[in-house]
Amino acid sequence: MEWHKKHDKDLPVEKKVSTALLGADKAESILQSNPKINILWAENEGGTVGEVIATRTMNMANKVFVFGTDISTQLADFLLDKDNVLQAVTGQSPRLMGSLSINAAVAVINGKKVDSYGVVPNAFFSRADLGAVQKYKAEQ
Repeated sequence: MEWHKKHDKDLPVEKKVSTALLGADKAESILQSNPKINILWAENEGGTVGEVIATRTMNMANKVFVFGTDISTQLADFLLDKDNVLQAVTGQSPRLMGSLSINAAVAVINGKKVDSYGVVPNAFFSRADLGAVQKYKAEQ
């Protein structure tokens, strides 16, 4: 905690983005103003794509490593790319979410009690398991 009190002024502020173009602009800005940064994380697909683009545009592959939230065929391709920029992403499990939702709706229709809250595990895709990334792509 003490480290954060002393160094927070040196850390970049959170940049919220929703598109790849905004993500690239913000990531370039962060990297230019904070040259010691070597890890970027985005909370959505647009931000993750933007961070990968910025890292590539600035020729910072193998110097800056990107992590993100969400999965898409484009992000899967980035994970499979040999440039080693995108390291890992978490992905929602829409098919599982849909299945659990339908099962809960049917249970309610049949008069059964269902939990008001449920946790759906996220999927995880990384360079450590490229087979899972390829499987995801094949299922799309």
